[in-house]
Amino acid sequence: MKTKNNIAIFVGSIREKNYTLKAAKIIADEIEKSEKYNPDILTLNEFNLTLPGHTGDKTKLEKFRSKVAGAVGVVMVTPEYNGSLSSVLKVMIENLSYPSEVNGKPVVLAGVASGDIGAVKSLEHLRSICAHIGGIVLPKQASVPNVEDYFDDNDNCTDAKIERRLRSVAKYLIGYLENK
Repeated sequence: MKTKNNIAIFVGSIREKNYTLKAAKIIADEIEKSEKYNPDILTLNEFNLTLPGHTGDKTKLEKFRSKVAGAVGVVMVTPEYNGSLSSVLKVMIENLSYPSEVNGKPVVLAGVASGDIGAVKSLEHLRSICAHIGGIVLPKQASVPNVEDYFDDNDNCTDAKIERRLRSVAKYLIGYLENK
């Protein structure tokens, strides 16, 4: 059996039962359907990442960087907080090396928000940051407005259109990887 290539999925929230992770799990599920790719969900808590310059667990930091470096593609999922991406996701990005392990990799974005227009502003900021660190930011993205209306307590998306939107970024990334 051939080993699958990993796609790193950054989750920009650490809140218990957060919608960002619920959205990321749908994207991961779509990636998992592929014969060639495996999702690797990465969270701030898993690696105990700290603000850059602070002492943290160097072994976990290197493991985090290694997972991103070994990935063939990246998905970044963020909630929208105060018109921008979450500080949690920013800390994850700031803990990458220079040049970043994202450099040269295709990146797709997804965001969730409580408001009617979705995560438009956070995705705009995240797109700029990812391009600055060298990611090949693909044009397809998913934004989920009024996110609390679309997930149940078991992490299931209750709206077929929203679920298709989230799955579409995984499909787009896989299509890019297979045709580059």
